[in-house]
Amino acid sequence: MHIPTEPVGSLPRPAKLQAAIAAYDAGKITKDQLTQEQDAACLDSIKRMEATGSPIVSDGEQRVSSFATYPLADTLAGTGLAEISPVTVSILRSSATAIIASCPV
Repeated sequence: MHIPTEPVGSLPRPAKLQAAIAAYDAGKITKDQLTQEQDAACLDSIKRMEATGSPIVSDGEQRVSSFATYPLADTLAGTGLAEISPVTVSILRSSATAIIASCPV
């Protein structure tokens, strides 16, 4: 029997994003700099999932540091509330429209 599956939820964080989270927690980069790295990681996740033809496309939860801590904190050090950037919202909206249009009723 064939059981179709799709990855949904968290994808591994790229090393560059992990370093940016650590640098932000240490006060070495600004929130805007962290957001830029998160945007890049989200866009990369979305492009990779679209390239595979996946019927479910997400940002891989690149903005959250841990499934156990969000939405309580945006990083493991608990430096603030989680936020979704306008870039991610725009990308997810366009992907969601395509997903909905392709879903069988």
